[in-house]
Amino acid sequence: MLNSEYKRKVLIACQNLIKEKRKLLSQQLDSARLSANSETKSSAGDKHETGRALAQLEQENLLKQFGFLEHLESDLGQLKSDQVSAKIEKGALVETDKMTLFLGVALGALKIEAKTVFAISTASPIGKVALGKTVGDGFSVNGNTQIIKQIA
Repeated sequence: MLNSEYKRKVLIACQNLIKEKRKLLSQQLDSARLSANSETKSSAGDKHETGRALAQLEQENLLKQFGFLEHLESDLGQLKSDQVSAKIEKGALVETDKMTLFLGVALGALKIEAKTVFAISTASPIGKVALGKTVGDGFSVNGNTQIIKQIA
């Protein structure tokens, strides 16, 4: 049964996953910085420069991922567990005859109280076709039709 309490647990699980990802990225960034700083000039100057360039690219990539996480965190912060709607919109928790979806942030599968909830973006293929639908409506993605049973 979907309700505001279960939705609150979904939001908390999303927040915790973002924190875990941030911690992992932080460790990877520290490692990349250490690697870049430990590159010492050897007789093969080109090898040294290549190593530093690769370490710099890795740091830039990790910083982009941090930016993406900050964006997800900001989007998640705008969603409320007590926000209930008669139609599917951003922040909706949706149960279909085949799965449970949380429309808001793209974090993938979350296990909450022995139930799998798929946290997806409203820009995802399922998110796009589900937006605006109500209980009893159906939608189809890749030939897979689902009927909406409940929205919280």
